[in-house]
Amino acid sequence: RSPKAEIMRLQLERVKQLLRETDFTLSRIADLAGFRHAEYMSVIFKRKVGQTPGAYRKQFGRPSD
Repeated sequence: RSPKAEIMRLQLERVKQLLRETDFTLSRIADLAGFRHAEYMSVIFKRKVGQTPGAYRKQFGRPSD
């Protein structure tokens, strides 16, 4: 794995964690995970994870009250 690929993997793991554990906006999550733009983060997330960040959050996120 290249350093760039490892950085991307870690960023995406952070995105997954934030989607599961918070109700932050995608813009905030992108910022916290080191992406400049939420749109770019969403494209990469879907390419690597196979679903959109919103779909991931619905599947794995905290249950709403």
